[in-house]
Amino acid sequence: MKDETLTRQEKIWKVITVTAHACQPLLLYLVVPALFSCVVALFMGKTMDPESFRWNNGQFSRTMGILLTFYLLRRGCKKREITIWDETNLYWKQINWRKFALLTVTGIGFSLFMSAVLTVVPLPQFLKGPYHELSSQVYDRLDTVFTVVSMIILAPVVEELVFRGYVLNRMLEGYDNPKTAVLASTILFAVCHGTPLWILYALFMGLLMSHVSIEEENIAYAIALHFGYNVTSLPIWLANRSPEVSAVVFASPVLVVCYGTVGICAAALCLRKYPLSLEKLLSYLPRAGRKKE
Repeated sequence: MKDETLTRQEKIWKVITVTAHACQPLLLYLVVPALFSCVVALFMGKTMDPESFRWNNGQFSRTMGILLTFYLLRRGCKKREITIWDETNLYWKQINWRKFALLTVTGIGFSLFMSAVLTVVPLPQFLKGPYHELSSQVYDRLDTVFTVVSMIILAPVVEELVFRGYVLNRMLEGYDNPKTAVLASTILFAVCHGTPLWILYALFMGLLMSHVSIEEENIAYAIALHFGYNVTSLPIWLANRSPEVSAVVFASPVLVVCYGTVGICAAALCLRKYPLSLEKLLSYLPRAGRKKE
């Protein structure tokens, strides 16, 4: 049924049902790891207090929860007689590895730039405080191996399956305006990152990852961007763990600015070679759309 023939109430109900359907995998991704962690904490509670559990096993529980989420999503696809790759538009065999590499380096470049800005620019404490607190919750744990697996490998793949593969694609199918689908899925992606600075990062990266997913009809390129962004945090974290290494690598604000400059230049160069249409990317924004009209 076309929207022209729908009443106002029917249009509202359509948006609600499409959004609910699109967000089902997202709810699974948010709830399953949390529930898994709670169950493990209950079993471990007899031998350690909650803080000790989070310090020693927090990332292990999250990693297992993400794997369980992937299993449940894959199982649902089997019941619908479709592979999870086809349902989410993730086509490994159709990847253009040159573009994949360019977008990976783009993610690395943006991550370096944003890290440099955060280090050098004197931001208010209400912005930097929650960011550093969340970062320490992710990395400053004893289960380091699971931290790396979760952040560098699982998060780029599973989050892109959820946000671009399910949420974005289902909204594109259900909403009449593709811009609404892109903006809604991007905002959901950003809000799920919790703190103000992470939300700002995720808004920009989410918009870019949605764009390349639509252009390529393959979310593998969004995974490349996501992986590049996340993987940069690993050497930075390792450097900060050693005062000696940190003193050399981050010796002065000028050196940090150099890292950021190299990062943003590399990202811009890679996007130019990709190539990225800035006009198409900005067309998803409401103002750009109005001006164009």
